[in-house]
Amino acid sequence: RRFGLMFMVSGMAALVYQVLFAKKLALVFGSTSTATFTVLATFLGGMAIGSVLGGWLAGRLRRPLVGYAMAELAIAGYCVLTGPLFDGIQHLYVMLAAGHAPDAPVLLALRVLLGGAVLLVPTVMMGATLPLLASALGRQGQSLGGKVAWLYFANTGGAALGALLTGYFIIPAFGAQSTTL
Repeated sequence: RRFGLMFMVSGMAALVYQVLFAKKLALVFGSTSTATFTVLATFLGGMAIGSVLGGWLAGRLRRPLVGYAMAELAIAGYCVLTGPLFDGIQHLYVMLAAGHAPDAPVLLALRVLLGGAVLLVPTVMMGATLPLLASALGRQGQSLGGKVAWLYFANTGGAALGALLTGYFIIPAFGAQSTTL
C-alpha cells in the first residue's frame, strides 16, 4: 500500500509536469497543437525507452528501491531546470528559424526536435520507475502480478488526478513557476 501511494503521487507529479510542459512549449513555439504532439510523443516514447532501461537496471541492482528513489529525485531535479532549458531552446529556435517562412515544414521538425530534446531525459527516467519499483516488490517474496497491477492502477489514477487538478486548480491558484517547483 505504501508503494501504491508513493507511485500514485509519482503519477500525479508526472502529469502535472506534462501539462506544464505542454503549456510552456506552446508559449515557446506559438503552437498548442505542436506542443501537445511533442509532449505526448516524447512522454510515450521516453517512457517506453525508460521501461526497457529500468527493467535492465532493476535486474542488476541489489537495492532497486534505492534506484527508484534516485530516479524520482533526478526527475524532480531535472524538472526544476526546465524553465531555463525551455528559454534556451526558444533562443535557439529563433536563431535557427530566422530566414524561413513561418509555415516552412522544417520549422515543425525543428520545434519537435528541440522540445523532445528537453523532455526526453525526464520521461526516460519516469519510464524506469515502474520496473525498479516492481523489482523491489518482487524481492519481498510475494506474488508479483497483483502487486504490479496495483502499482499501475495507483500510478494511472494519480496521473488522471494530476492532469485534472493541474489545469483547473493548481496552475490557476499558484502559477506555472510555483507549480513547477
